[in-house]
Parts: sequence; C-alpha cells; structure tokens
Amino acid sequence: MTLTLTGKTVTTIGRVLGRSRADIASALDAHGATLAPAPRAGIDVALVGANPSRHKIDRARILGCVMVHGADIDTLLDEGELDVAPQTEELAHDGLISEARSALARRPGAESWERITSLVDACAPERLDALLAYLEPQLTRWPLTEPILDAVWYEHADAPPTRDPMFGRYIRTAPRSWLLDMMGGRTHPKHRLANAIDLKLARISDRESRKLFGSTNGHVLALRVGDVKSSSFYRELASVGSLENLEVLELSGRVGADALAPLAKASPGALPSLRALDPGAGTAALEGDWGERVKEVSIRDPAQYLWVTAHGDELERVTTRPPRRAANPKKIAKSIQRAIGRFTRAVFSEESEPWGGATLSAFAARMPAALTEIDVSRCPSFHPANHERVARVEAQRSELRVTRDDSS
Repeated sequence: MTLTLTGKTVTTIGRVLGRSRADIASALDAHGATLAPAPRAGIDVALVGANPSRHKIDRARILGCVMVHGADIDTLLDEGELDVAPQTEELAHDGLISEARSALARRPGAESWERITSLVDACAPERLDALLAYLEPQLTRWPLTEPILDAVWYEHADAPPTRDPMFGRYIRTAPRSWLLDMMGGRTHPKHRLANAIDLKLARISDRESRKLFGSTNGHVLALRVGDVKSSSFYRELASVGSLENLEVLELSGRVGADALAPLAKASPGALPSLRALDPGAGTAALEGDWGERVKEVSIRDPAQYLWVTAHGDELERVTTRPPRRAANPKKIAKSIQRAIGRFTRAVFSEESEPWGGATLSAFAARMPAALTEIDVSRCPSFHPANHERVARVEAQRSELRVTRDDSS
C-alpha cells in the first residue's frame, strides 16, 4: 500500500529527530498536506518520534491514524509518499489452522488465548472468515475465567455446585490493540472472539475509557473497570445501553466511594443481563437497580458485609476476598460469618491462607447453623493445620459434609 501526503492532515507525537516543527510544516505544505498540533478527529497520519506520549499514541490509534516511525518519516516528508508494509506476517491457511488446533489443545488460559489472538492478527484477510468460523465454536466451550486462588466463597444449596465464581482472571480478554479499535468505532469480526474487557490490563486512561460506551459490545460478558477515577465514567456506566449482554462487572476497591456514587442511580435499562457484581469500595453499586438483580457478589469491606447480611437470601453466591489493607483476620472472619449465616456451602481456594485459616478457626469456634458442606477440594497443598481445623469442625457437626482433594 502506498501512503501519499496529498490532502492529508498530519500530526507529530514525540520529537522528530533532525527536524524542527517549522521544517515539518514546510515539507508537508510542499506535498499538499497540513500539520495539526495534536491527534484529533480528522487526522490521517501520525509521525511518531522520540519519547512519544502513550496517551497521544492511544488517541491516534483510536482515531485510526497511519503511524509512521523512524527513517520512514524522512522518506515520507522528502518524497511525499511511502510504501507502507503490512503490519503483521500473513501465515498460510493450512499452517494457521494447524497452529490454532495446537493452541486449542492446551488448557484454556491466558497463554493459549494470547497465541490464538496472535494467529488471528497474522491471518491474511481473505482467509480470516474461515479461521474465525473454525475458532468461534471451539472457544464457546472455554470457561469465562481461570479459577481464582485468593478467595473464599459461600453458596446457597440451590447454587450450581460445579461452577466456580464468575469473578477471576478472565481468559478471552480483548488485546489492547483490539480494544483501541473497538473504542475507535472500527469494529471487526475477530473482536467477537473476545468476551471480556479489562481496562486496567489494557492501560486505558480515564479520558479514553469513556469511548467504550460509544462502541458496539454485544459480545462482551465481563468488564473489569480497574482504577478509573472519573465520576463522569460511572455516570455513563449507570445508563449505558451498549453492554446489553454483560453478566459480570468488577469495580476497583482503590476508587473512592464519591466517584462510584452515580452507580446508586443506575437506570433499569443499564446492563440488563448483569448477574455478578464486585462493587469496589462501599455499596453505591449495590444500592440501586443492580443490587436487586444480581445473584453473585464479591465483597471485601464491612459496609458490604452488612449489605449481604440484609440481602443474603436473594443471592446464590458470595465471594469474600482479603481486604486491601492490613486488618485483623479473626475480626474480619466474625463479620463475614454474620453476613453468610444463611448460606449452606463454604468453598476454600488454594491461596486463602491465612485468610482461610482464620476463617476456619472461626468456624471451629462458632459454626453457622445453616452450613452443611465445606469444600477444600481446591486446596491440595492446604497447610496441615488447616486440615486439622476442618477435622475439628467435622467432628462437631455430624450432618456436615467435607469435600476433600483425593490426594489430601
């Protein structure tokens, strides 16, 4: 593909070595192009020099600018045109399917997903439809998340006993380059392969994060917001109509309750499929329509424990995680115990110590009356002291069933 400057609007990001801004403007004018001060709507080309601003790079990519680097900048400015090489290596179709089959044979996880997205990006356009048709039905069999390791969760008897909580490390998370395209309105069939968005993992700024709501994201089932602190973002989230199939929303405990306050007034039409919610800090996200609809929550602070105490009968599952700040584990366990007093099953994960140990000690001292099962099958390397605690609890309650890992 040949890029010509005639009629184009160009901007610079970073310092273009060996050329002043006046020199660049003069060269562009000679080829019928104009120089703009910064990435904005209508920009065609971005000249990326030394020490570029990541924010401006993101902005240019969202706008769909052609990015020109290094010696190519001099060629374009001197000659007025540039042969733009393909951005990715195109693989032969047979080899691509073979590589995809190999990636799908691995355990579903971040590594295999990264390989699959790399193959998709490397696929020749004329063969992409066939590759996507092969991948989509295979990927629908993958779980939403990899198992979480630092939590304890509590369930009612009618909760699905074989399903891990909906919170965790989302597997099919949109790569950063895909997310920037989606936020820039450049939808592509390959985006349907991703069913989760992680704004923190993608390092999306507060300013750019709001563009998420202007794109079509019906394929997205999970959203981790990260540390977005802009209250305007949460006002839009409380009324968004473009995430109609979103089932899981994770907010950050590092964002202040004031920023999250607009979520208390979430409209009934916002996130109509929502069923699992991590409210972040405080209870604003739980106080409105969402709190009446969700069946699963993840909690970590006293205000949330109180909310669960009042709404526990309406929930299928509660995931408890260690608080972000140091606290007394026994005191926390006592607060959680009040919150989950009507739940029937407690499930401990591999890395829930000393969190799990303290909670198990509390169980041994004062067992919730409704509890009929403790599941430690996800803890093959549980400390022996914790197995002793489980045994003491089991001895105290003849009706209690303990599920253990076969190797323990």
